[in-house]
Amino acid sequence: MGISINGPSGIDTAYIIDSLTDLEYEKVRSVERRKSAYDLKIAAYSKLQSYVTDVSSKASALSREEDFSEFTEESSNEDIVGVTGGIGAHEGSYGVKVFSLAQREKMVSADNLVTSQSASLSSLGIGIGTISIEGTEIDILTNDTIQDVRRKINDATDADGKSLGVTASVIKMSDSNFRLVLSSKETGKSGVDYQDVSGSTLQDLGIITNAAGDKGNVAQEITSADDINSLFAGLSPGDTIQYGGTDHAGNEVGNTFVVEASSTIDDFLTQVRETYNGMAEVTIN
Repeated sequence: MGISINGPSGIDTAYIIDSLTDLEYEKVRSVERRKSAYDLKIAAYSKLQSYVTDVSSKASALSREEDFSEFTEESSNEDIVGVTGGIGAHEGSYGVKVFSLAQREKMVSADNLVTSQSASLSSLGIGIGTISIEGTEIDILTNDTIQDVRRKINDATDADGKSLGVTASVIKMSDSNFRLVLSSKETGKSGVDYQDVSGSTLQDLGIITNAAGDKGNVAQEITSADDINSLFAGLSPGDTIQYGGTDHAGNEVGNTFVVEASSTIDDFLTQVRETYNGMAEVTIN
């Protein structure tokens, strides 16, 4: 409500005061309108920046040629076969067949070296000392025989208390020829790490060729000194042949063949193949 002061001059002071007040309010309203306009511009710029960032992110995701592939790769069993697509790949469905499994490394000592399984290795001219298999050290003593070495390897455990990834066995080739066989429990190209920490036990046995641990022939063939055909023909009905070993999964496998009147050596070989689920190649020369 304005203040009216009427003097002799007849001037309406209330009108003048109200008009001046409106002028000041108009300045405030003008500033508020400009502020609202700036707020709108800021909001518009923020939205534009968001759009530009989104476009940039999507463009980066399409920066490689393979990103334009319209196919995806998938294996029905990733634990067995992994699939990776490449540029230029075509749509299709593929089956994978395994024709050959990776073999376990098998190291065999030299032929006609160990002439007795009850004689100490040192008496046979084989050096003694400390050997290392996969980093686990095993002491070979002066009186140890080839059977003692086999037992120590099979009984050895690593730092975690786990058995070594190697199975040791002794094969009798004849009454005066025994060979140490070291079979890896796992498949793989690198095989097992063998070392002579001290002495030359593994080198003298022919498992490795030098102190650096280089291996000799890792695909050796063991041939019996006897005529297997003649031995089989000399068996009588009721006689048995026992055999055993490990399969590709490291499981112990064994069986017994019972000779019958009509049995042939091919029957025996067939049973061996079946025992090992067709994964063992057994032939008679």
